[in-house]
Amino acid sequence: MKNIQVFDTSFFDINNQNSTLTFTDEKVDFKIVQPYSIEDDIGYKEDLATSELLEFRQLQILNKAKTNKFFNVFKSDKLNNKKYAYIKRVRSQQDKVNILICAYDEHTENELNDALKEKDLIIGVDYICLDTIAYIPKCPPLNKDVNDLWSKKYWPMNWKGNLKENKLKQVFLNDYQLLRYSKFKSLFNLINNYKAENKLSIQDHVTLFYNTKTDESKIFKDTQLLKKFVLNHSIINGIDNICDNKNSDDYLLQDFFVITTHEPCQMCCMALLHSRIKLLLFENYSQKDVKMLSDDNFSLASYKPLNWEFQVLQYKFTHEV
Repeated sequence: MKNIQVFDTSFFDINNQNSTLTFTDEKVDFKIVQPYSIEDDIGYKEDLATSELLEFRQLQILNKAKTNKFFNVFKSDKLNNKKYAYIKRVRSQQDKVNILICAYDEHTENELNDALKEKDLIIGVDYICLDTIAYIPKCPPLNKDVNDLWSKKYWPMNWKGNLKENKLKQVFLNDYQLLRYSKFKSLFNLINNYKAENKLSIQDHVTLFYNTKTDESKIFKDTQLLKKFVLNHSIINGIDNICDNKNSDDYLLQDFFVITTHEPCQMCCMALLHSRIKLLLFENYSQKDVKMLSDDNFSLASYKPLNWEFQVLQYKFTHEV
């Protein structure tokens, strides 16, 4: 029998202008901790402001047999930067071929013509300079629909999919998920009941792993003192248990939301990254000087050099026991 998704993550959308998220009949103060960046705002927009666009010089190629000669005329910082790999260099429309040659502020038109002449490319014969500036989004599109829209409106975009799984489908709790808050409340209740049944205090660390496809959840607690082993944090215990009981060798937890009572340590943050979870929701901030999630200047949850990131929210959900 095919699993039914309880949370259909394809319906999550981006709306992170403030931290009060509206549900059916109440406002819930989830604080959006990470990730939040200019890319998150731009990547889903249909219409962009001037400040959200890059300016490039473009040529029209007249001699198509020499097209390849145009690609490496300049070592353009932007065009050679992997950050802008989503931008196609060439735009073909009917019998016209336009090419991006450099960022507008990198070289003047005279410098451009001189450099092209050195490559045996003659103005008026092989190409013409276009007065029209090519305005291109400064951040990549975050889904296929926006990619196609921008490709028509601004400039052709490369779409390879899985831009960190389209920013994890932007797992923000927004208007598309109005009816889902009851599910979160039920998960919070599971944690509260677990703590009460096990006579745990507010200081005890407890973590719930929720499978969004199967609607199954498991709760784990820290066992460092019990087992006298420093790695037995509740998050690590949960990851180990779930992966050990999987029917395959797949160690990834891409279908999971993780709800934990305390902001994770560095070790747990990395374990969650490697497991590729979609969402982390925690209650209490770390009292330590080095914070892995809530620091204004750094967060492992959205550290750009890594190949994954997960959404982080903070919310008060447990009761004193």
